[in-house]
Order: sequence, then C-alpha cells, then structure tokens
Amino acid sequence: MGAYEYVAPPDTTPPTPNTIASIVAISANQIDITSTEAQDDTSPVYYQIDGQYYDGSTWTDSGGGVSDYDYSTTKPNPWPDTNLAANGWYRYRQQVKDSATPPNESPWSAWFEKYTLAKTPSAPTVSNPTLTTLDVTINPNGNPSHTLFALYNITGGYYVNASGGSNGGTEVWQTKSDWGTVTVVNLTPATTYEFKGKAQNGEGIETSFGTSGSGTTAAATCPIKILPESQTIQVGDTTTINLQIEGVTNLGGFEFKLRYKTSIIEITASDIQVGVFLTHTGKQVINATPKFSREGENTVLFYGAATYGVQTPASGTGILATIALKGIGAGTTTLDLFDIQVGDANANPISVDVIDSSITVAPILYGDVSGDGNITAYDASLVLRYVVGSIELSPEQQKAADVTNNGTISALDAALILQYTVGLITKFPADSAPVAPALNSPNETQVLAGTIAQLENISLTREQKQVLEQLKNLVFSQLIPKHTALLQNYPNPFNPETWIPYELANEAEVFIRIYNTKGQLVRTLHLGIKSAGSYLTKNRAAHWNGRTQTGESASSGLYFYTIQARPVSNGIGADNFIATKRMILLK
Repeated sequence: MGAYEYVAPPDTTPPTPNTIASIVAISANQIDITSTEAQDDTSPVYYQIDGQYYDGSTWTDSGGGVSDYDYSTTKPNPWPDTNLAANGWYRYRQQVKDSATPPNESPWSAWFEKYTLAKTPSAPTVSNPTLTTLDVTINPNGNPSHTLFALYNITGGYYVNASGGSNGGTEVWQTKSDWGTVTVVNLTPATTYEFKGKAQNGEGIETSFGTSGSGTTAAATCPIKILPESQTIQVGDTTTINLQIEGVTNLGGFEFKLRYKTSIIEITASDIQVGVFLTHTGKQVINATPKFSREGENTVLFYGAATYGVQTPASGTGILATIALKGIGAGTTTLDLFDIQVGDANANPISVDVIDSSITVAPILYGDVSGDGNITAYDASLVLRYVVGSIELSPEQQKAADVTNNGTISALDAALILQYTVGLITKFPADSAPVAPALNSPNETQVLAGTIAQLENISLTREQKQVLEQLKNLVFSQLIPKHTALLQNYPNPFNPETWIPYELANEAEVFIRIYNTKGQLVRTLHLGIKSAGSYLTKNRAAHWNGRTQTGESASSGLYFYTIQARPVSNGIGADNFIATKRMILLK
C-alpha cells in the first residue's frame, strides 16, 4: 500500500479578538486609538479603523478632520487621528483580517465614541462700566456653539451666575449663546475687576482657565435725583418735585431734559423755578427759557441755569430746580432725567449719577369720602355732617364728596351717594356718565324729593335708614324753598294711591283739588295751615287714596291736581299761589 500525506484544512476563521482597546482624547485636535492585538493561524494580521464625525445632524465620513486607518500589519498602538475639531464628537470602529488566500475578514466592531477636548477660552471682553456693573463677554477661541463655559470673577472670588451675581464656588455652565454679554452686578465703584473663563467638552471634561480680561467700574459721581423719588396724587391735584444734586464742588451751572407721559401730568413754563442753591452764596443766575417738545406719548422738558459773579460757587448738596406739576390723568409715569450737563465755575464738566423717579396719579373715587376704598352710607353721612358744619373735610375728601361735580358740596351729593349704595344709580355725574334723568333738573330740591321718595320705597340697612333720616331732617328743616311750587306726584302712574309733594316759601293754608278730564271736582284735600318748607316725603306730602269725595274708587284715567296756597300773612311774596299738574290712575 502507498503512503498518505496529511494536508491541513484551509484557514476559514478571521483573527480574534477584533476590538478597540482604548480611545483617548489627547487634545482639542487629537484622539488616540489603540487596538487589542488579534491572533490568527495565518499571520500576519492586518488592522483597519473607520472614523466618523457628527456634524450636528448626522454622522459623516468626512468633516471635522476625521481620518481612516487603512489595512496595515502594524497594530494601532496607538494610532493618532489628528487635525480634528475642538470639542468635536467622533466615533471609531475596527476590522481585522488574516493573510490567508483568500483572507478571512472579521465583521466591523462596535462603534467607540469620543469628544476631543475643548480649547481654553480666550480672555473675556469687559466693557460698559458703571458705578456698580461691568459687561463681560465670553470669547470661545474657536470652540463650537455647543461648548459650555464658566465665568469666574477673580477679584470678587466667585463664579458668576446667569443673572450677573455671585454663585459662590460653584460653576454655572452655559453656552456662549446663553451667556451672551452678562452684566456683572453689585460691584464697587472705581475698582478694577479681572475675569477669566474655562470651557467644558461634551463629556464634561474641563479646560484650565484661560487668560483674564479686566475692566474698571466708574468712579463715584455726584448723585442728581428728583425728590420725592416716588409719590401718589389724585387727578386734579398739584404737587412739586425738586431736582437735587449731592456732594458737588464749585457748581457753575446745569441743564437737563425731563421726559414724562403727556396724558398723566402737566407742566407749564411758569411752573419751573431755579433752586436757591445756585444763588445762596450771592452768585447771580441766568435762567434758560423752559422748552417743551413731544416724543410720541411723552413730553420732554428742557431747562437749565448758569451763575456768574465773583462770589464763591455753591458746594455741597442742594436744590437745582423746583417744578410744579398737575395730575391730569390716571396712571404712573417715570420722571426720566437725561442729557444732563453739570459744570463747575470754570466750565469743567462734573460727572453725575442720575437717579430717576416716578409719580402715580390716582383717579378720584367719587363718593368715597372716608377714603377707605368703599362707598357706603357712612360716606353720605360725612357729607351731611359737613353741610351742617359739624365736621371739616380735607381737600381730598371734598373732591370725593362733590359727586355732582358742580364745585359745591350739598345735601344732593349725600343723596346721590346714598342712591349709589342701594343700587339706584351706578355712576355719579362727576364720573362723566349719566346717572338718572332727574339729575338734569335745575331744581335741586325737586331732585332731592325724588331721591328721598325712591329711597323710602326700597329695603334699606339700618345704617342706610339712619342716613336717610339725616338727609330728610336736613332737607326739610334747613332748606326753605325760595318759591312755592307744586311738584309731580309719585308714583305716577299709580294704583290705588299716590303722594303729591309741594314746597312753600311762606306759611300758607293749603288745598289740593283733584279734577277729571271733564273739569269735574273729584276730591278736595284740605291740608290746613302749613309752615314754609318742603313737603316731599310720604309722611309730609299730600296723600290721595284714589277715592272720590263720596268714598268711591276713582276710575282709571287722566286727572288734574291743583294746589291753592292761601298765605296766612301779607308779607313779601305771599300772594295766593295756584298751580296744576297731571297724573294718571292706571288699574
């Protein structure tokens, strides 16, 4: 038998293991990839690495400087992928093959992801100094937009928060876009502050701090302000404001502009006076003529003054100008000082720190005499007590009490307030809205009579009843009519009864006669001798129960009622008075 030679089977297995041992970000532009050594019966083993870059929306084989490691028998140990983007997001995978014919090639390994390091940011830009603030802007130094930055106040010894204040020893990480230009607050005047920043890549790895940027807050200057800094007045009130400067030396002159809402306050040229501060040392003063201009909904006032003479200039704190103003509309307006120029006696500029103020003009709450924010019967009682002289009202209370807006305070104002409290009216004449047709009558007494009649026919609280009695006593005991008059009956139309009010200027014997449309006498009401006064309410007016002289019920229809007031004396104005009005009995 012949001899047999052993032939090894062909190699069909790819090398193992096929994996990346490590991936390390070395810098802002380099990542090192190290492969695990692969073993195979058919050597040498070849290695290749595929790299990709995330461009913000998708993974790509190009962009961001990413490279591939082509098949080589040299194991990446490590292989540096260079020229990458700072804080870029990369991923890599590996494939190996042996030297068999044909070669056995492994599948691709899993992806391994890594960010490059961020670049150390450049020095922050520091700008726009004020007494207590500085604006600071992060400079990213080529880092992409998703990079996070923290800002540190070296001088203050704290990390800056998103609002510009202190966050103590804890970083606040934000993108350049989120930081924007942050205004760092609560700083000390005339102080140099240094700021530095550091960056953080997508994996939270921080850079060291970059170089610092610095800025100096403004030096303390002379405060110039409007006093009071805020106040509230009512529509129609006048008040004054003072323009005050503090800590000035050798004051020579000033000018300013003041912006305010035209619809809320009013200032005229005659309302502006130069302050005594400029002249208290004996200096003479030249006033600029006040000028007014419109800017949209605002008015701008320009004013100024300068001194001359050999006397010592003013120094210290004092009033530059006093301005009177009037509230003309409800609302709040800022009193905005701008374009202020202050100079010393040698015409050198003096730096000032401007502090604005505001004024609120409150609408008058007509009827709220007590000032408690509510309109109640108590307010009506205050008006009545004022009318009879038992109390005084402040100017503000008098404005609220004059609900008729006729410039005087009378029992009619109290009556209207009482009507308002019970819902008979919803607004006052002073509110520039109609309240009741009777208010158009020129006869105040007749209006009061109607009001009292209305109030007697509705349900009232105890307090409202007390005020109504006060009103009746005042009207009937103190308001003697100037003329005798027959007033309209109430209710009208009526069924079955009605009251007929009247007024007597003098003492008289009174008859009320009621006629039908045929002129036939239906009923005579002999009221007897009545003293001068108003007979308006149910307990004083003439009363007809709707019955004839014989006691029968009168039929529905139109009737005429006539008053005869026969004077008791023959004094002036005591002529026999006769008047007639119509009424309707409606069943």
